[in-house]
Amino acid sequence: MDAVIEVSLTSNAAAYPGVLCAHGSVVVCGMTGAEATLPALWMMQNAIALKFLMIYGIPAADREAGLAEVKLFCTLATTPDHCTATALSQAAARTTWWKKGISSATWSC
Repeated sequence: MDAVIEVSLTSNAAAYPGVLCAHGSVVVCGMTGAEATLPALWMMQNAIALKFLMIYGIPAADREAGLAEVKLFCTLATTPDHCTATALSQAAARTTWWKKGISSATWSC
């Protein structure tokens, strides 16, 4: 995957090496604990961007604009997991299966 919108950094961070492509991004908007253990060396070696977002601090107009963009993206989605909330391991497995039908020239990972 190129990007993850993370709702449970505490629970899912250890799975990133198995699901994220080099130069991927993680946007964290939720955690299930006060601290999380990250695969820091792997993230550095693969240039993974980690960003934190407090969803409750977004102005209403910006939130509505973001939702409109996500809805548009979902109408244009070309892979099975683009608009499905699922466990990272499940999404990675499905993406691997889906990629088998695509030439490497069209896949960035």
